[in-house]
Amino acid sequence: MKDTPRYKRWYAGMPIRFKLLFWFVPLLMATIVAMGWIAYEISSNEVMDKMKQTQNQLTQKTADQIDSVAKEMLFFSNNLFLDDEIQRLLESDYQPAERQKAFKTISNMMVASDSIQSMILYTLKPGYEHLEPFATNQAGITSAMTLSHFMEGPYYEAALKAKGSPVYGLVKPSDDIFVGDHYHKIVLSRVIGNIYNLKPAGLIMIGVDAARIGRLYLGQPTLATEMFVISEDGLIITATDQRWIGKYDTELPYNGTKAAQTRFSTEERLGLWKESPDWMITQTISPSTGWHVVVVNTREKLVSELGRIGQLTVAVAVLCFLISLVITWLLSNMITKPLMKLSRSMRKLQTGDFTQRVHFTGQDEIGELGTGYNAMVQRIKVLIDDVYATQLKQKEAELKTLQAQISPIFYTTH
Repeated sequence: MKDTPRYKRWYAGMPIRFKLLFWFVPLLMATIVAMGWIAYEISSNEVMDKMKQTQNQLTQKTADQIDSVAKEMLFFSNNLFLDDEIQRLLESDYQPAERQKAFKTISNMMVASDSIQSMILYTLKPGYEHLEPFATNQAGITSAMTLSHFMEGPYYEAALKAKGSPVYGLVKPSDDIFVGDHYHKIVLSRVIGNIYNLKPAGLIMIGVDAARIGRLYLGQPTLATEMFVISEDGLIITATDQRWIGKYDTELPYNGTKAAQTRFSTEERLGLWKESPDWMITQTISPSTGWHVVVVNTREKLVSELGRIGQLTVAVAVLCFLISLVITWLLSNMITKPLMKLSRSMRKLQTGDFTQRVHFTGQDEIGELGTGYNAMVQRIKVLIDDVYATQLKQKEAELKTLQAQISPIFYTTH
């Protein structure tokens, strides 16, 4: 027969309390780890959903605000179209008197407006292409690019093709449309017709400060969150970080490999952005302008939130483990203490002490074991006493028999 393996001998010689811990502690650890992991997953999913919900709400709110600015510009242009002074200015030869009347009208409208800062009015009458157009801003009458030069740019053709519908875009300082204005302008360009025959009479350019719109509706840039308003062709209209205004989305760090991204449309590139493991990106489209409002949230913030949840989960799991370990140790003592008491009593019983008794208060299996042990000891004592008494009687009988045998001999010899 082969020898018993050492680990079996080690386990067989282990006290019961340690055997209980040996089996219960791993099970306890597995349970706590499983519960901690489930709690972490649930919490992290809730944090992710909450951040996505918050970011979607922020994106939609910003799109609504951009829409309100676009609608305000459109309302401003509608009022110009319906104003008699503006209609007369378009039909006149830009006479000073007509300019002054138009300036007074537009100044009043700009004061009532919250966003409109600049405006250029071109007449489309033949022969006036090289004349100074009517231009004004909140400071007063100003200068602007002549129609002959304006016709060489993209805004003129886009406005003509739109046939009176608004065309939104971004004018850079380098375009020199608003002469002397060194700020990026969100613009509405639109052909306005003669109020009587509806034939094209003029072209209007309405501008608002792109950086100001970014500050008002997108907020200040942070390490965690950035926002962008991007046109359909990828031009950044405004942003929390004003350094990006006037650049293209392919230059942003969220765009991956630029050489691979340039062949995609803005919509397709935004779809690829959302797959990035480093950023959480949401976007929506402004109905009025067709521009994309994009919110980019670095996942470092998310990771930090999840890190705190993970640390809390680990701390709670460790605390639960320690408490459970103490409780397990106390319970094992409650179970094994009576058995140890019984073991000590049995060792004394082995030495011949038949006065041994154990007193267990419980009525469970250990209590029954104690009761049975006490009854057994009592029974053994009774049996031993009976055997001892019987042996004494037998010895006495044998002694009397021997004495009876010895007595005649003793009297005969004497």
